[in-house]
Amino acid sequence: MLTTSSLHVRNVSVKELWGLDVLGITDPLLNENMKENFDLTNFKNKMKILPYGRYEVKLPWKCNSENLPSNKELTWKRHLQMMNKLRNGKFFDDYKSVFRKWEDLNMQEVKLNNECHYLRIDL
Repeated sequence: MLTTSSLHVRNVSVKELWGLDVLGITDPLLNENMKENFDLTNFKNKMKILPYGRYEVKLPWKCNSENLPSNKELTWKRHLQMMNKLRNGKFFDDYKSVFRKWEDLNMQEVKLNNECHYLRIDL
């Protein structure tokens, strides 16, 4: 059996040795606040105000959007379920009018390439 010891020595005061952060224990609220501040700053830095007053923002929770799945099948399935539910009720016309308004406001766009991510709509 081989026993080895490794000591990483650093000059620290006795008071620092009693600190929990020396042991790797940190305040989760402090870490969460730091993360929220970073996220908000990152969000503000990525936000653009377009000439006609609309805002354009990259997905702030996804750092590497190259690996973002399209969700087309999932979104289409959800859309069909909603259509079946609404077809028999009074909300079908409301559902259609929302999409028509989005078209009028240019909130929908035609993508010529296959690079896009579909978002689910829950009513």
